[in-house]
Amino acid sequence: VLMKAQELADAICASEAFLKMKGAKSRMAESDEAVKANAEYDAAYLAARQAMSQTSDVSEAAMERLRQAKEKRDTCKEIADYLACQKDFDQMMDNVNTLLRVIVVGESVLSNTEGCQTGCSLCPGCRK
Repeated sequence: VLMKAQELADAICASEAFLKMKGAKSRMAESDEAVKANAEYDAAYLAARQAMSQTSDVSEAAMERLRQAKEKRDTCKEIADYLACQKDFDQMMDNVNTLLRVIVVGESVLSNTEGCQTGCSLCPGCRK
């Protein structure tokens, strides 16, 4: 079983989704703009969080700084590319985990118009 788990891990690491995400992460780390945007956002977030933990209130200026830092981070191409690649990788991993659950537990995954994504053993009943 452990050998097969290693094979699965190797296949995941060789997958297009993983390789794209890894490349995007490297490009993000090499981009001065991305590094700066992430650092500014992290600092603004930490300041707002610390202020909230001390006074349960965050100044308007601190919230504006956080909003601006988030906007700058969200508009950075390298960060956006990385987040898109990460989303694709996460979707692949969700699919792998769903398939494993179906095979190991024997659940069939429902996918109806109401968006049910649980197996029948976890379902409280169809709501059709």
